[in-house]
Amino acid sequence: MNNLWKILAPAVGVTGVVAAAFAAPVGKEAVLQTAGVQLAQAAAVDVGTLQSEGRTIFNRDCFECHGRNGEGSNGIKLQGYANLRAAPQVVGQILNGSQYMPPFGEALNDRQVAAVATYIRTNFGNSFGPVQPAEVTSVRAPAAR
Repeated sequence: MNNLWKILAPAVGVTGVVAAAFAAPVGKEAVLQTAGVQLAQAAAVDVGTLQSEGRTIFNRDCFECHGRNGEGSNGIKLQGYANLRAAPQVVGQILNGSQYMPPFGEALNDRQVAAVATYIRTNFGNSFGPVQPAEVTSVRAPAAR
């Protein structure tokens, strides 16, 4: 009935919420769709929370090399660092390390990695946006296989 209703609703003048209700998925499809949206919403973390948690982790684990204000010392200068634009690469760097940077993939969970990535991407003159834990999960997953 859903597909038929999508065609008939405009013809009989039904619009808005009523039309949407009749055209909405039903049964198992509706449950799965609703569950997926709820999971995505539940997994999303407020940007302010990520920044705060990220600052704490950065000040504990990262500042010695990257500087308290992202100015760099033994590590790369994070202030205005254009390579922070690509969230998957930032996440991969935190998880796997490289050259002189140690990997943090076993020490930090997905939310913690997202928090640090969000903190460095949204501070030190950077405005590249937040990283959600689900993004970290998607980067981490192929490495686990």
